[in-house]
Amino acid sequence: MEQGEDVRILIVADAQQFCDLIEPMISSWGMKVESTGHLLEVVDRIARACVDIILLDVCMLGVNGLDLVPEIIRHCPDAKVIMVAEHATKDLATEAVKQGAFGVLEKPVSGDLLLYTIHRALDSQSAERRAKHLLEELERIQRDFAVSKQENQQLNNRIIETNKALSLLSQNIELERQEMEKRIAIKQKSLFIPVLNKMRNDEGLGNYKADLDMLLDHICSMTTDFSTDAQILAALSLTELRIASLVKSGLTSNDIAVQLNISPATVRTHRKNIRKKLKINNAGFSLRHFLLCKPPSHTSSDEE
Repeated sequence: MEQGEDVRILIVADAQQFCDLIEPMISSWGMKVESTGHLLEVVDRIARACVDIILLDVCMLGVNGLDLVPEIIRHCPDAKVIMVAEHATKDLATEAVKQGAFGVLEKPVSGDLLLYTIHRALDSQSAERRAKHLLEELERIQRDFAVSKQENQQLNNRIIETNKALSLLSQNIELERQEMEKRIAIKQKSLFIPVLNKMRNDEGLGNYKADLDMLLDHICSMTTDFSTDAQILAALSLTELRIASLVKSGLTSNDIAVQLNISPATVRTHRKNIRKKLKINNAGFSLRHFLLCKPPSHTSSDEE
């Protein structure tokens, strides 16, 4: 602490001559000083306003100053008690420190020794206060860390729960998508088949009966597996559906070209577009195998 006018010192002695000698000396050092010879006033004074240093006479009428040290420290734990005795023996110094006193000075007390001892006591007091403050700060940090750790755990728990909820939502969305594809496939089947049957029965379209039969067969087979074939129905054009149906039947590109009266190059272009639309990116996956079932981990290349 700042060793000056903010320092408060209390002299406890019933010898007025001692008080009259010490008080002016301490005042000249810029420190606040009071004195009392009434033992009942000591505890009352330090209870009202703690002091920094207490000069306590060991020998006073009817009391041993050492017996007052624990009581003084109990009411003012930060105070440093410096005992003053006629004879500062080793045993007295040991007992004084044991009771909680800072040290013992022998009468008559020189000004230099008293000032030096007061400064040492104030340094010790300042170090203890800093240590106490650091300990309190450490305890606060530990409490904050415990709270932060708990909050982080709660946040992690919320993240886990959120991830679970998102996973469940994703599953529900996938199920809804599959149901939607199923409904689309069923709707397409209900729309296409009556039209195709009507066209098959139209005598003016007799030349296309084979094509219409092929389309009917293809639509019926493709709507059997709704999750995959609904995707095919939605993705491909009518011409691509016809070619896909012929590929599924085992025809090569040249066979399909003859069947549809188009060039083999056009058939190959359509096959590439079909693979692109169905997202068959691996050249090792057979388009026919894909159309027959879900693509396996490995399969032979298309016969173009």
